[in-house]
Amino acid sequence: MNIEKPSPKRIKVIWLILLLGTLNGTTLISSRFSIGQFHTVNYLLVRTILSSLCYLLFFTFSKKQEIPREKEIWKHGLIVGLMGSYSMISIIMAMNYISSGLNSIIMASGPALTFLLAHFLLDDEKLSARKIFGIGLALSGALAVVLLGESGLAEFDKAEPIGYFLVISGMSMGSISSIYIRKFMSKTNSIQTAFVRNLMIFIVMIVLSFVWAGFDFSNVKISGILTCLYASVIGTFCAHLLMMYITQYYGASQSSLSAYVLTVVAIIGGYLLLGEKVSFGMLFGMSLIVAGIAVLENIIKFSKK
Repeated sequence: MNIEKPSPKRIKVIWLILLLGTLNGTTLISSRFSIGQFHTVNYLLVRTILSSLCYLLFFTFSKKQEIPREKEIWKHGLIVGLMGSYSMISIIMAMNYISSGLNSIIMASGPALTFLLAHFLLDDEKLSARKIFGIGLALSGALAVVLLGESGLAEFDKAEPIGYFLVISGMSMGSISSIYIRKFMSKTNSIQTAFVRNLMIFIVMIVLSFVWAGFDFSNVKISGILTCLYASVIGTFCAHLLMMYITQYYGASQSSLSAYVLTVVAIIGGYLLLGEKVSFGMLFGMSLIVAGIAVLENIIKFSKK
């Protein structure tokens, strides 16, 4: 086994993946805290309102960017927005049943599906023996934790099955969205596309608030407002822009690798900030995930002497 120094381009990709995973991980922790005060749909409604304002301010003061006018951007952006709506609702609602750390561990299986779909649907992202081994190593860590059946919450030990279903279905939709972006939107403006996507999610949340969730904010406190603000600016605005950039210029599978970093951040942050449980099984699974990242990113190579 040889540990080789990655190229400058690879270093840049690694740093971008680490940053995206950290932003998403801290946002997941913020969301886990906020849903104790918000209905999931209302929470996402406020997030998308605030993040839409961020986009509009960005377009207002930017000399190079403007509100999109091309029909292709609006068409594909709205489709990705519909996918994103389901993904966000499912993943956040799942945290009513499982911890943010366990949520993120299950989402670590997302890259496996993304790599698999990319192999069949994209010409430039084929599986190799190294990638298969890395995926297997990382997924074995996630599987080890899931098979324990833990909730990761202090309130109860065993997880509700609905929590697993919600996060798995939301993660799957995220993988499909990544492939769609890479296949149909690789040449579009990533910032404009992210704005349209966010706007579509906002529209969906407005509709769901009227027909399902209502508009009850009576339990929201200052702490909930602040964490929602953080998630809006950092998680919905900054992280989505970064995700679109990585997907467009480095590939869907590269973007999906941030899920592994998200797992580490969410487990540690959930334990320190939210009092979530961390078991030996979680730590063992996390170590396998980190090893899987190293293999997938070609930092660790296996060669015959």
